[in-house]
Amino acid sequence: MRKLVLILVLVLVLGLVACGGDSSPSSDDSQAVGEGNATAGEDLFLQGLIGTQAGCPTCHSLEPGMIGLGPSLATAGAEAGARVAGTFAAVYLRESILAPDAFVVEGFAGGIMPVTYGDELTEQQVADLVAFLLTLE
Repeated sequence: MRKLVLILVLVLVLGLVACGGDSSPSSDDSQAVGEGNATAGEDLFLQGLIGTQAGCPTCHSLEPGMIGLGPSLATAGAEAGARVAGTFAAVYLRESILAPDAFVVEGFAGGIMPVTYGDELTEQQVADLVAFLLTLE
C-alpha cells in the first residue's frame, strides 16, 4: 500500500511539474528532458562506479538483446511506459533506480540491483539518468 501511495504522489508531482511553464528546451540545453539532462545522464550511466556501487553498464547493456545480470536498456525509453499499467515512463524509470525491487522485469531476479542509489545519487543525477534512459528507443 505504501508503494502505491508513493507512486501516486510521484505521478501527481510530475503532473504538476509538467503543467508549469514552457517545457521546451532552450537552444543551449537541447539535450534536457524535463529537469534532467540526457547528456549528463549518459555520462553518469557509463561510469564504472556510482558512488560506492557498481555503475549501470556492469549489469545493463545498451545493445539490443544483450542480456547481463539485468535487462538490456537499449529500448528503455520506449518500453518503460508500458511496463506497469497507468505508470508514466519517467516515474517507472525513477522508481526502478531508487527502489529497484518495486518493479522487477520478468525473467530477472529481485535483490540484485543496489538499493542505495537513492543515497549515492543527487536528485539532479537521478533526473539526468531518467532523461538519458528516456532517449533510448
